[in-house]
Amino acid sequence: MKKFFLLPLALLSVLLLATGCPNWEHEPQPYPYVTGTYVLTGGTPGSAGATLLPYVYQSKEVPADLFGSANGGKTLGATAEDMLCVNGYFYICATADQVLYKTDSLGRVLSEIVTPETARSPRHVINYKDKLYVSYAEGFVAEIDTTTSAIRTLEVGGTPDGLCASNDKVYVALSGNTSTSVAVIEARSFTSLPALTVAANPRKMIALSDRIVYLLSDGDGAGEKSSLQVIDTKEDEISPLKSIRNAVDFTFSNRIVYVLQKMDAERYHICPVDGDLRLAIQENILGSDVQVTPPTSFSADPVNGFLFIGQQKANGEGSLLVFSPNGSYLDTFPSGSSAPAGTYFSTSIRYL
Repeated sequence: MKKFFLLPLALLSVLLLATGCPNWEHEPQPYPYVTGTYVLTGGTPGSAGATLLPYVYQSKEVPADLFGSANGGKTLGATAEDMLCVNGYFYICATADQVLYKTDSLGRVLSEIVTPETARSPRHVINYKDKLYVSYAEGFVAEIDTTTSAIRTLEVGGTPDGLCASNDKVYVALSGNTSTSVAVIEARSFTSLPALTVAANPRKMIALSDRIVYLLSDGDGAGEKSSLQVIDTKEDEISPLKSIRNAVDFTFSNRIVYVLQKMDAERYHICPVDGDLRLAIQENILGSDVQVTPPTSFSADPVNGFLFIGQQKANGEGSLLVFSPNGSYLDTFPSGSSAPAGTYFSTSIRYL
């Protein structure tokens, strides 16, 4: 909804005299703002541990599971890997329960999206041009029309993991120590294009624009280490960022790619990279006094750039470390008995 602000009458008269009649042909330009921040905890196999928690800055208590509270105690099952906030709806990948939940912004289930038998375990979900694209552990990708709810599935093979869309193509990381493939799908026809050969074990992908995709490969678990790569989606050319080493995760906000690096057994760095120029802005923004354990997730607020690192202690307790875009420590948020699988942001449009 558009919001207009009233000016004092005297000031308004001065503005009209100075500028003439206003030009109503040009609408105020909208800008996004975050209306809610949510933490999806991944759960553990053999339990009903996955939860959806609202994050409240400086809250030191674990809030009630939003999903369970809104649905009469219903759970997200043993594991949930990903979630999407778009147009006031949440889409939650309940991987172990083999269902993609569509909920409202209060977590109330509106529908359960179940695909054919061949594709049952949703892992990651994105939206692109009024369609949802979902990767399934069984080797498939689903296209879901958000207007008609029509579902199509396409076999891509391997173990589909993270995915993104750019330049009318959907890119799907096929993870696994021996995998060196990214599946490519033409979005308009929903048909396969030639796969790309990348560094071993591709896992996470983020589209920065209709030309640039960043990809993290975890390495083969032996000699080949992790690799952060850039895909030029116009030519489908892959370029490794050789100056960025030891990457374990990355995220993106306001044209900056933040790379989480494991320097040794006890030290982690966050290296900000100019997403367009592909150059490191600073070697490390994380203070030496901040203790980071092996991360379970790494996310960035798309508006203010706050950084969220999911953690899990030896006793299984999870938490979320929160940092400013320059690496200053802000908060620790406990997530209960399960580690965060990711932090997600519901955005809206505000008019000046």
